[in-house]
Amino acid sequence: MRFGISMGVRLSDAVIDSLIDSLVDSPTLLYAWHYRQANLFLDRLAFEISLHIQRQGYSALPIAASQIIDWKGQTAHLSQ
Repeated sequence: MRFGISMGVRLSDAVIDSLIDSLVDSPTLLYAWHYRQANLFLDRLAFEISLHIQRQGYSALPIAASQIIDWKGQTAHLSQ
């Protein structure tokens, strides 16, 4: 494809603050849930935009927001 659309969503300040305030070295359950919700939102938005583009007669390929395609190499279609 010749063109791309980049999307982003702001994460909750309170959720990010909870990570900073946390004494653990891994993401909190709250952050994990919030991260999944943000990715679901981005996936749905990419899907809807791609359908709109296709209805206009163009090609579109929505890429999952956070889909690892190689677990060993920790790679995806695009880097988040």
